[in-house]
Amino acid sequence: KTQLTSKIRQILAEKLSFTAPSITATVQEGGSLYQAQFAYEQYGEWHGTILRKKLNPDNTVEHDTKPGNEFGNWDAAREVRLQAAAEGGADTRKIWSAMPDANYIGNWDNFNTGNIDSITELFGLLEYSVLDYHNTSSHCADRGGHVGENGHEDDAKGLVNFMLGTDYFDYNGDCNVTQKREHVLGDIYHSQLVEIGAPDASTDFTSPNEEAYFRSANNYQNFRKNNLDRKKIIYAGSNSGMLHAINAETGLEEWAFVPPFVAGIMPSIINPDLDGAVDV
Repeated sequence: KTQLTSKIRQILAEKLSFTAPSITATVQEGGSLYQAQFAYEQYGEWHGTILRKKLNPDNTVEHDTKPGNEFGNWDAAREVRLQAAAEGGADTRKIWSAMPDANYIGNWDNFNTGNIDSITELFGLLEYSVLDYHNTSSHCADRGGHVGENGHEDDAKGLVNFMLGTDYFDYNGDCNVTQKREHVLGDIYHSQLVEIGAPDASTDFTSPNEEAYFRSANNYQNFRKNNLDRKKIIYAGSNSGMLHAINAETGLEEWAFVPPFVAGIMPSIINPDLDGAVDV
């Protein structure tokens, strides 16, 4: 009986691990419901998305997120993939980090191969090494596809391009590692969705020890007035190592931030033992 119970628990755990559940949902006053989801992917980055769905006054939900739907609903995974581009293409994503010799103030798009030297410094923060994944004797080279350089320099650039959305690890098995991945947005798991829009904090206070007093004393009223039209942004962290800022009205990614010490872990993504084993 004990062995049977243990086996049942194991099966349930496996079933749950392969599920694509709703992780978080928040209801906006304007009648929108935002829902983060993820899907398991063997030998590859798990797939994630954020869905915007219209919430009706009777508490029913309009679930249609197809392009051009009448409810203004969207699927962030679809929108972010449209923003991404194959290697060498002009993408509209803005991905940035704080790094040496690559200013980000006013340039919220510095995480790219143009700054590979600075990004390589980030990769070395925690003493992880970028490993040689694609080389002249790797899986794709033997099949007339992508021929990588021996050494890790091309793999450092490949890792950066992978973060931007290219299929550097050849998930689809066609040995074209410069094309756009079928799914770009990483899984959103254990990350609370937070919506930030126009400032609306109170300035009513009864004591100078309250935050409202500090706001009132520092002209928060004027700040609130000047930012009434501020974009509504959904913030969420994904297991791709980014904090994503998603436009709440359109589902487009306004920008994504890579924390420096998260970048320091990114080289651990590369596992040469999986070369030729990640195709679907």
